[in-house]
Amino acid sequence: MNFKFFSIIVGILVVVILILSGTYYYLFEYSKPSYTPITQTSTEQNQYSNNTHTTTQNSYVSDITNTNNENINLIQDKQDEKDANNIINNDNKSDTKSSQITKQNNEEKLAAIEKEISKQQKILEQEKIFKPQNTNNNKTNYQAKKLSPAQEYLSLGKNSRLEPQLSTENMKVYVLDGKFLSDYRIKLLKDMLAIIEDNSKDYFLSVFVKMLPKGEMSLTIYNKDIIFSDMKKSYKYISMDKISPYIKTPEVLNQYVAREEIIERFKLQTKKEGKGSEFSKHINSLKTGLNKAQYFFPFCEIIEITSVK
Repeated sequence: MNFKFFSIIVGILVVVILILSGTYYYLFEYSKPSYTPITQTSTEQNQYSNNTHTTTQNSYVSDITNTNNENINLIQDKQDEKDANNIINNDNKSDTKSSQITKQNNEEKLAAIEKEISKQQKILEQEKIFKPQNTNNNKTNYQAKKLSPAQEYLSLGKNSRLEPQLSTENMKVYVLDGKFLSDYRIKLLKDMLAIIEDNSKDYFLSVFVKMLPKGEMSLTIYNKDIIFSDMKKSYKYISMDKISPYIKTPEVLNQYVAREEIIERFKLQTKKEGKGSEFSKHINSLKTGLNKAQYFFPFCEIIEITSVK
C-alpha cells in the first residue's frame, strides 16, 4: 500500500516536472529562434545601412576632393599658362623694343652717313682733277690727284649700277661699269656674300664687283661707317705693319687695334687652291678672302679682295 502510494506521488511529480519543463520551453526557448533572426536581420540591416551611408558619404567626400583637386590643378594650369604668356609677351616686348632701338640707331647713323656723303660729293664736284698736257709728244696724260677714300667711293659710284638682288639694308652691292649680271653670276655672288652677311649687319657697307677676263671678278668693300663718320678727324691712321704679326689669326686682330685707330686700305690676295677648274678655284679663293675680310670691318676703310695663282 505504501509502495503504491509512493509510486503515485512520484508519477505526479514527474508529470508536474514535465509540465513545468514544457511551459519553460514554450515560454523561453521556443520563442527565442524567431526573436534572434529578427535581431540579426535588424543588425544586418543597420550594418548595411551604415555601410551604405558610410560608402555613399565617403564616395561623396571623395568626389568633392577629386573635384577640388581638379579645380586646383585647372587653376594652377591656367596660372602657369598665364605666367608663360606673360613671359613670352615680355620677351616679345623686349625684342620689339630692342629692335625699335636698333632700327632708330641705324636710321640715325644712316642719316649722318648720307649727310657726310652729300658734303663730300659737293667737295668732289668743286675740286678739279689736274690734267696737265704734255706739249712735247702732243699727248694728253691724266695725272690724277690722289683721292681720299670718300672721294674714291663717290667716283666709283658714278659708273656703277646697284644690283638689288644682292643688296640688303646694310650692304649695297654695285657692279662697276654698269654691267648686268646673269642669274648664274648673281647666284654665285649671293652665295659668296652670305659669308659676311651676319657681320655686315653692324656696318653700312658698299661692295663693288669688277668683272675681269675669263669670267673672274674682284671685290672692293667700302666701310661707310668709317669713311663718312662725323668723328673722322679724331681717328688716327696706322700702317699694316702694326697688325701684320696677327694676319694669320684675323679673329684676334681687333684686340690689337685701338678704338681710334683705323687702316685706310687693306689689299687682300688669296691663292687659288683646291680641286676643280680654275674658275672653281677662283670662286673659292674669293670666299676665303671674304671670310677673312669681315674681321677688318671694325677698323678698315677699304678692303680689296683679289685671287692669285
